[in-house]
Amino acid sequence: MRSVALCVCILLPLAQGGFRGAGARPRAGPRAVVRLSTLEHAAPAAPAVDGAGATAAADLPRATPAPRASARASMPDMGTFVLRAGPPSFFWPTPPAAGSTKPVLVYLPGIEMTGYTISTQLERLAPHYDVRIFRVSPEDRTPGAKLHHYVDIELQALAEQGRTVVLMGESFGGVIALDVLLRMTRAGTAGRIGHLVLMNPATCMPATPWPSLAPWVESLSPQAFAAMPVAISPLLSNPLRLIDFRAPPAGGAAPRDGAQSARGGVSAAVLEAALNLTDPLPFPELTRAVEAATGRLLAMAGRAAGPQVEPGADGWAEPDIVLERLVGLLPTLTQLPVALPQATLAFRLRELDALARDVNARDWSSARTPTLVIASSGDLLIPSAAAARQIQARLIGTRVRTLDGAGHAPLLETNVDLLDIFATALVLEQPTPAPRDFVRAPLADAAEQRAASETLRPLRRLTSPRFFSTTPSGVRVPGLSAVPDVADAQGRARPVLFVGNHQLVGVLDIPLVVEELLTRRGIFARALAHPLAFGTPTGAPGDEMSEQQLAAANSRLGESALAGVDARGRASLSKLPMPMPPQRGEAAARGGMFGGAIDISHFGAVPVSGRNLFRLLQRNEAVLLYPGGVREAFKPREGLYQLSWPEGEGEADFMRLAAKTNAIVVPVAAVGADDVVHLANADELLALPWVGDSLRAFANSVPQGRPGELFVPPITFQPLPLPRAYFCFGRPLDASKIDAKDVAATSGAYAAVKRELELNLRWLLERRDSDPYRGFAKRIAYEAASNWERQAPTFRI
Repeated sequence: MRSVALCVCILLPLAQGGFRGAGARPRAGPRAVVRLSTLEHAAPAAPAVDGAGATAAADLPRATPAPRASARASMPDMGTFVLRAGPPSFFWPTPPAAGSTKPVLVYLPGIEMTGYTISTQLERLAPHYDVRIFRVSPEDRTPGAKLHHYVDIELQALAEQGRTVVLMGESFGGVIALDVLLRMTRAGTAGRIGHLVLMNPATCMPATPWPSLAPWVESLSPQAFAAMPVAISPLLSNPLRLIDFRAPPAGGAAPRDGAQSARGGVSAAVLEAALNLTDPLPFPELTRAVEAATGRLLAMAGRAAGPQVEPGADGWAEPDIVLERLVGLLPTLTQLPVALPQATLAFRLRELDALARDVNARDWSSARTPTLVIASSGDLLIPSAAAARQIQARLIGTRVRTLDGAGHAPLLETNVDLLDIFATALVLEQPTPAPRDFVRAPLADAAEQRAASETLRPLRRLTSPRFFSTTPSGVRVPGLSAVPDVADAQGRARPVLFVGNHQLVGVLDIPLVVEELLTRRGIFARALAHPLAFGTPTGAPGDEMSEQQLAAANSRLGESALAGVDARGRASLSKLPMPMPPQRGEAAARGGMFGGAIDISHFGAVPVSGRNLFRLLQRNEAVLLYPGGVREAFKPREGLYQLSWPEGEGEADFMRLAAKTNAIVVPVAAVGADDVVHLANADELLALPWVGDSLRAFANSVPQGRPGELFVPPITFQPLPLPRAYFCFGRPLDASKIDAKDVAATSGAYAAVKRELELNLRWLLERRDSDPYRGFAKRIAYEAASNWERQAPTFRI
């Protein structure tokens, strides 16, 4: 009866509509997605480009050639991969030839710690890689934070032999691999790793409920725990992606008597024979469910080959063979508790959670090992795609490869070929990644600038922004005529530092200010933005200044925090809780600023750091800085229009840099966007049970704009209609008259800029009450009546 229960757990979801992804077209057999060019039967497909610029695997076209004989008729025996006793160790599944010079693939498995999931890939890998698998005994209780020790010893031994190493970690093993990389980077031995490959790495585990289930796992009865692998099997992978629908080799198993066509379903007698049952299925409803489920399954198999192909035709397996292969998955599920006993699972869940938290909290910015992250889009166990984006944002030069529709254990799926993935991702052929130099990156040309303004038009219509500026004598005027140029009276270039207040999680500040300065005054302001907006933790180091010069210009500066990050790690206005125009085509795919259509680095934005600020000012550029950083951008309701600038030691860093480069400092007050939504207090969110832990884990996993600052994602409520936006550029301060070495002078200038900004904030808040078109409906009606050719008037100065 246990076998019947196991089968029902697999087949009933198919009868009811299938597992997640069951409606997707099954592939024509093992390793058939993309073939190496040197192999026969290459799959014709147009390559797609993934989020990191790597060529993504393409599905086979719907009209496929007749399939060849299957290379895999059944799943390997998990029991043969279990380390029965002893400390953690490595083994060769296929001993290498004497004197082999092939690269070594050092594989760190998932939480079961057997290496079973890579077993189906070994035959394809063998001609190209010597595979070394890490295993941990089910009874071993080595802490997760200590497992790196065994990997270190192995990598050292391989390095002494002169072997090239690809270090690959899957799930739990991915966290161990990152732990090893970061430790080796700090020790200066990361050169032992030629390439790092992470498959569905569990770095996001602390943000999931799984660690909290450890006590529940321990409390299960033995019978309940034995059934758990089957219960969670849909979370691990879709059974339809684990079996081969093609016919066995010539001379293989002949069709059983009683097998029916795909259209008619399959007799329950076939299932009984496959399960070696001595008694018939116990009740008619189960029999009908089995027949309906297998009929649905085999209909899917027919669709895999095209509308004219049925199972059993043109090289496809007979219906009963397909069913036998599906039932053949059951022993694998029942073996899982042997590799991962109840107490071991609870122990490793806790250790994985602790190790992931530790790894996420470390500094990753020094790592320079070429890295490939493989993420399954259909992973239901952990948010692998999000984890891949976070890793790409922190490890310089990381490339991401997405496996469309794959589950948490993709190596077991028949359409996933690890060797093909390595080949298309150029594993071991990528140079050591170097940080991108955002300061010197080419800027947008005139055509791209016009396209940016066009994309920003819906936002301007919704907010109808009004701009004011202040002369050196303190007189406010409409428009930007009083904003100083980036050149002095003699035409010599001179830097301008615009310093503003963050509002509405920092998103509306940058695009409206940058575009207005560009279109009205021809000033290209380079915004300093949070590193998370670029998919890289830092900008490139500059050569214009020494480390001594940077001592007073460290990363205590603020940044332009962003409201949301799209699938490629860039800021996107589409994440705002407000009506935005739909994005289509390339604009939707690229992400970025100005409605998600612009790469903000291409439009001058630079990762925030004291180094980058100094380099920009040295180049006599206009720079836009928000000293309040994340805390000011994510302020709660009671902190609206209040500054959260640094205080105490290092507070006047940006003023010292302005003085050193003879810059003009212009405060920019912004009002309006803070009224759109209410944000929950970050400190209160972090104090919440479970939610706080998840938010802290996320915050620790992203780079910091300045030391000690947590990027806590805001939780919004009470969305309101878009109010009108107001900006006032305050009275400029000439920093060339300040001695950069005079602490009292720079601190006084810092306080003066802050006071000027607060003065203009109060002025805007007071004056907007007299704006007859401040209200959304009246303003929109006025401007729409003129087909948006006239902007609604505002208050008088």
